[in-house]
Amino acid sequence: MPKSPDDLARHDFVAVGNVTSLEFIGPSGKIDVPIRVALRYRSALGVANAVASGIGLAPLPAILFEDPMFKTRLSPVLMEYPLRKSMLYLVYVSRKYLPLKIVTFRDFLIERISQTPEPRPLALVVHQ
Repeated sequence: MPKSPDDLARHDFVAVGNVTSLEFIGPSGKIDVPIRVALRYRSALGVANAVASGIGLAPLPAILFEDPMFKTRLSPVLMEYPLRKSMLYLVYVSRKYLPLKIVTFRDFLIERISQTPEPRPLALVVHQ
């Protein structure tokens, strides 16, 4: 069980996309930790399943710890070192001739995200 970000060098990770490091917020500021990725997925749910199977550690949203499927299989670690907050990007071709359904979806996302309270910090998880 890792006790500090320095301990992560001895662990394999399951990652989403092309992640090669994790950025923690420590007591004295930002800590950038390179990770050894054993497996990559395109979705957080795929990562959660891989971690629950014992493949490695991964940063996951706190809501997955409450999911009945993962509640007994995942444990948060390094909670005193929160991860940098995630960014969400909405990319579209042009603002000039945007279809109404895209405008509606964009406006819905902006409104919904602005009303959502800050999520708990992301946590690393380990197979129990």
